[in-house]
Amino acid sequence: MLDTDEHLIARWRTLADQAALARLATRYLPQFYRTARAMMLSHNQSEDIAQEVMLKVIRGLPAFAGTSGFRVWSYTILLNTIRSEFRRGKRRNHVSLDAEGDWGHPIDSRLPDPADQSQKTEIQAAFHAALEKLTDLQRTALILMHIDGLTAGEIALLQECSAEAVYQRIAEAKRKLKSDPNLRSLWVELP
Repeated sequence: MLDTDEHLIARWRTLADQAALARLATRYLPQFYRTARAMMLSHNQSEDIAQEVMLKVIRGLPAFAGTSGFRVWSYTILLNTIRSEFRRGKRRNHVSLDAEGDWGHPIDSRLPDPADQSQKTEIQAAFHAALEKLTDLQRTALILMHIDGLTAGEIALLQECSAEAVYQRIAEAKRKLKSDPNLRSLWVELP
């Protein structure tokens, strides 16, 4: 396939193909934004982080060795940048109304009337509060797998653990979310 990350990087390295670089940015910027947003940064912070990470990735491409794969390498940069943002104390705009529903949590964004919108905002606040109760490792594993679609193996490389540990973190995160009394209305019991 000619559109893989590796192929695009090779085209950029050998031919200085700016279109290949633009394709990588088009592919990864939305993913970086969703991850930052899901990690409970505000809309504006998430946009800034996504752009900052993409610049770091582009600047770091000449040194990229490819041993862990481009996606894992770029997500390492993303997670480190998010952690730095948290340390600077510019985080946790708990419920930002500027970009509701833009990162894919289990809330229907098509609610039509103001009463439904108010209920949606309350559920989002409860969901954000519940996510905040998870450990950093649980929250990160859950977001990377279920929002960004990374595999357990990729997450294991990022979190420096086994794939089994990733599955355990995600299972525990889901258990905690499902047991949160403020979120009970989100979960449908299966027969």
